[in-house]
Amino acid sequence: MVSSWFAGLLSAFMVVFVNIFAAAISNREKQFYWYLGLGIVALWYVFNVFSAFYRIPVKIMQLYKFDNIHVTELVLKKNACNSLGALDVETAWYRDDICKLNDVLILSRLGKDAYLQYEKQGKK
Repeated sequence: MVSSWFAGLLSAFMVVFVNIFAAAISNREKQFYWYLGLGIVALWYVFNVFSAFYRIPVKIMQLYKFDNIHVTELVLKKNACNSLGALDVETAWYRDDICKLNDVLILSRLGKDAYLQYEKQGKK
């Protein structure tokens, strides 16, 4: 972790750096892109100093309900059932190609992958 004095000094340098570059622009046609680039650099720096880059995907996952979903029944295909069976997770088979898993917490479901938390008799 970066000490607070060092982060403060670095932040002061960054403010001076961005302001000098913002004042250095002449009457060019592409001022919008110049200021947009400086804004992106400044925003990246603030997120980096405060270690807040992880908050962006976490907030997206919360907004679109991609995480921490408690499911009472989860229906799975044969490959997933076989994988869970190898991990000693109790599943109830319906047919040869479909099974059901009870009381599951879906930790993340972005894309094709899903991360599950399953409790077996009080153990996770």
